[in-house]
Amino acid sequence: MTTERPPKNRLVPAWRLLVLLAGTFVLKALVLSQLRDHPLLAPDSGLDTTAYVRLADQVLAGNIGLGPGLYYVSPFYIYFLAAVLAVFHSFTAVRVVQIALGTATVAFIFLMSRQWFGDRAAWISALLAAFTGLFTFYEVLILQSSIDAFLTAAALYFVASAFRRNASEPVVSAFRRNGAFVLAGLIWGVQTLNRPNVLIAVIGVAIVMAIALRRIKPAALLVTGLLVGMAPVAIRNVVVAGEWTLVSSHGGLNFYIGNNPNATGFYQNVPGVTPSIVGQDLRPLSSAVRGRGVVVVVTRRNNTYDPQESTQALLRSVGMRLARTREFTPGQLRVQTFVTPPRATVVHAPWFP
Repeated sequence: MTTERPPKNRLVPAWRLLVLLAGTFVLKALVLSQLRDHPLLAPDSGLDTTAYVRLADQVLAGNIGLGPGLYYVSPFYIYFLAAVLAVFHSFTAVRVVQIALGTATVAFIFLMSRQWFGDRAAWISALLAAFTGLFTFYEVLILQSSIDAFLTAAALYFVASAFRRNASEPVVSAFRRNGAFVLAGLIWGVQTLNRPNVLIAVIGVAIVMAIALRRIKPAALLVTGLLVGMAPVAIRNVVVAGEWTLVSSHGGLNFYIGNNPNATGFYQNVPGVTPSIVGQDLRPLSSAVRGRGVVVVVTRRNNTYDPQESTQALLRSVGMRLARTREFTPGQLRVQTFVTPPRATVVHAPWFP
């Protein structure tokens, strides 16, 4: 995967790729013209879109850090939206920029596929991406998912470019190869600020590189770029909010809504939590959980092993106490909630202020 010669590529005339990209942009622009005035896609349509627009307006008004608390949505798109609005003052312009990035996504997919599999695979991949309607639909939304495909494709292109460079090439090429790994990690770090669960996938890529492929240095370079990309928001959270949190705070809130002692598996109102993406006032929850660590364990019994006793023994050995057990059928699904003693030392969770 590192020293093999890449598939032989014929020199592709630049005009052919440019024609494909121009056609892709025109196609996306037609979709944009049809959907830009749809009432459900308007900036004031509610939920995530409206939250991002309001936060971007605050940034443009001078509240760069959006303090004093943590972000309650993924932060990167807030500043992306604010930057485009600062220049063009138009949501249509924001959408045009997003479909331009979507067109660049097709280019990155072409170049990445060409690195791995040659010209035929590159053209097939690019055409499939160009005609994937889901990509275009999200690109015309005022939503963080509009730029996810671009960031993913860009990072994967740099990973492919780094791996396909011959290890025996001169020092300059080796420097470019190492830089490509760092740049891929940097892009993924930025994407983690836009889509936090990407962090899980990137860590998986680094583990595969380090263990399965025995490439420790590339994995280290990738992780270095990842940490650099995530650093601005982590630093902001410490300085502005006083919390050691990597990204935003809404993940733990969602977890609590689905796993609190009164959860049934269906959505229901939780005291102190409003059914809105906007930041919550969680003080009613704080009085119930302050000073306690909460662990929710889901197990399923089978014919040969019942993990209940071992789970309880493990958690009790570190001071946890079983607070509640609920069983669901079919399959005897068991949900157990464990808490620490009131005076125990726990990691402070940012969603319980």
